[in-house]
Amino acid sequence: MTGSGLDAEEVERLLKSGEECFGAFVDGVLASYLWFSPGPAHLVDDVFVRFDPAYAYSRWAFTRSEYRGKQLHAICKQSALDEFTARGRLGIISVVYAWNSHSLSAAAKLGCVRVGLLGIVWGKLWTSKNCRRVGLSLERSPNGKIPMMKSRR
Repeated sequence: MTGSGLDAEEVERLLKSGEECFGAFVDGVLASYLWFSPGPAHLVDDVFVRFDPAYAYSRWAFTRSEYRGKQLHAICKQSALDEFTARGRLGIISVVYAWNSHSLSAAAKLGCVRVGLLGIVWGKLWTSKNCRRVGLSLERSPNGKIPMMKSRR
């Protein structure tokens, strides 16, 4: 996994915690991958992303620079979407930083729809009405532990 941003211990920890990974290998090299969280996912510091469990939440994606532009991310995401919808999920939700133009462009090419905005403004957590409508929000964890998942259904 050299060069993939992953190490074996981290992968093992993530899989044991219930996370799932979809990846693309090219000639035996892990070229692109997406991680999906089963519950609230860490974003930054003590802030977690909460989402409606009716959706799959893609919390982390990576494509090696030498494989970018080859649609591997799109293949991984489509494979994940097919799998999750077969399990009864409504779709995939992701959070993309507003300044990450490459990820925003890739999402647009995939046909992803921008739902709304989340933010941390002067230390306050903010969630747009459209995000709340699909059960997407930010929350703080006072003890640094992952908050419990609550279903909106």
